[in-house]
Amino acid sequence: MNKKRLLLTQKLKKSKLYCFTPDKFAGNRKILDIVKKEIAGGADIIQLREKRLSHRDLLKLALKIREITLKTDTLFIVNDFIDIAYFSDADGVHLGQDDIPYTYARELLRDKLIGISTHTLNQYKKAQEYDVDYTAIGPIYPTSSKDIPDKPVGVNQLKKILKYKKKPTVIIGGIKLDNLHIFKDMDIDIVAIITDIILANDIKKRTFLIKTFLN
Repeated sequence: MNKKRLLLTQKLKKSKLYCFTPDKFAGNRKILDIVKKEIAGGADIIQLREKRLSHRDLLKLALKIREITLKTDTLFIVNDFIDIAYFSDADGVHLGQDDIPYTYARELLRDKLIGISTHTLNQYKKAQEYDVDYTAIGPIYPTSSKDIPDKPVGVNQLKKILKYKKKPTVIIGGIKLDNLHIFKDMDIDIVAIITDIILANDIKKRTFLIKTFLN
């Protein structure tokens, strides 16, 4: 592992709260305003996840978010697209089960972080052996952030899955401030939250409350 990737993995290990751009939940609000509020509230990671933008507009947005995150020492991850991650000099890319295989991503993003989504015990176990830096597991609960969501993992199955953990693990899907206590004593590194933050009346305050609880 080269020095730059090592530094990023060290920063990843200190991270607790994983936040996102708003995608379909933006409404009339500006994406960058939402991102700035999340960071001001304590977000450790921002993922660019905008399913409805053209590739050209996605790169423009990525470059702007990269500028913001560099000033705040926040990790910046791009969802799905290794080319956008590469050209924006993001800290890494997050890949789904149907995206380009991580082996190809690693060839291009040698000194960057790679995360991978898993939805079942079998997928999670396999991912522990991959050359990736973290594994996401979910959705834990039913979620509206995906148009066609995967089957919820559930808390009981999550406990079984975590027995095979070898890499930093992110939980995602239906997680809110109100149910965070359920995961307090589990071997989880990072919590990913979308709607409970993005749809909050005060995004900065909601982010802060969640981050405070995680600390």
